[in-house]
Amino acid sequence: MHRTLRRGRRNEHRDVELLQAAPDKVVEVARVGLRVDDHRLQLALDGIELLGTFALPTDATDLNHTGVLVHFANGISFYNSGDTSYCGLLNTLLPHGVDICSICINGGFNNLNAMQAARIVQAIAPRIVIPCHYDMMINNIGDPDMFRTSLKVIGCEVEVKIMDYYKPWIFQK
Repeated sequence: MHRTLRRGRRNEHRDVELLQAAPDKVVEVARVGLRVDDHRLQLALDGIELLGTFALPTDATDLNHTGVLVHFANGISFYNSGDTSYCGLLNTLLPHGVDICSICINGGFNNLNAMQAARIVQAIAPRIVIPCHYDMMINNIGDPDMFRTSLKVIGCEVEVKIMDYYKPWIFQK
């Protein structure tokens, strides 16, 4: 049985109330390990744990942004920033010391630009960072080389992995 829990309400902090209002759905969702703790969605399934992380909405018309932290059964951790704007508090709200971080660098649509993304990477200290969300549409003008330069300017030493189109990459600890 496939079930999808959709988060798109304006009052996101009311997810617990939403789930409590539909107890039959809570039972179905609980079967796959979805929990709502501290107003964060968590999912555990077959040794993989997913945790929704904070993302600052890019404008008032699109309030459904979230990042995700994934812990795999083999001990590898992966964080994806999702679409997010920058604010000083963002550094303290995100996971630290992950193995791989995939971060938006495009600067378009109020998303992180190269320098803002570099500041986030410096704060969360991943082993490897993968710049993403650039070179996709006409207004996504982020450049991975500018991101690398931004990391160097602020003294952040991290391995940058530029993914090749349509080619898999396997990370091993």
